[in-house]
Amino acid sequence: MQRKYLNAAALAAMWIAAPAWAINKCTGPDGKVSYQEQPCAGQGGELKIRPQGNPTPTPAPAKTASPVAGSASTAPAAPVTPQHAQAPKSELQMQADQCLAYYKPKLRDPSGAYHTDVQMDKTVLSLKMHATNGFGGYVTREVSCEFKQNGELDADWTKVHAQRIGW
Repeated sequence: MQRKYLNAAALAAMWIAAPAWAINKCTGPDGKVSYQEQPCAGQGGELKIRPQGNPTPTPAPAKTASPVAGSASTAPAAPVTPQHAQAPKSELQMQADQCLAYYKPKLRDPSGAYHTDVQMDKTVLSLKMHATNGFGGYVTREVSCEFKQNGELDADWTKVHAQRIGW
């Protein structure tokens, strides 16, 4: 009976101490991706497998093919440069961003909210606000904000506009 428990304990100890399996994600010359135990001959790299408790895996450095057949070297990632420089925002766009920022705290999920169809009529700015609903879909709602002559958001009048449209 004791031998049965010793065998089980020895088996458990070997299982716990066993090395982790390496998984390599490789990209072939035809662009197809494959997963294998052996290191990649072309482009690819080893995947780091983390326990379920840590949902943020760290990506492994990419390996690129070297001139010597069968060997691989780790190459630093190329710096990302923007293709087009962004033009500075107009005063109307900055005011639209302020208006959207006023309504964002009232939204269920403010992180994905954005605006379109911005129009200014004297001191009242109107826009269409797009935001996610409780089901993950986007809904559109027209909102308005009041701005003072100096371009500053008038929170008191904007609150009145928001109440008129049911916020």
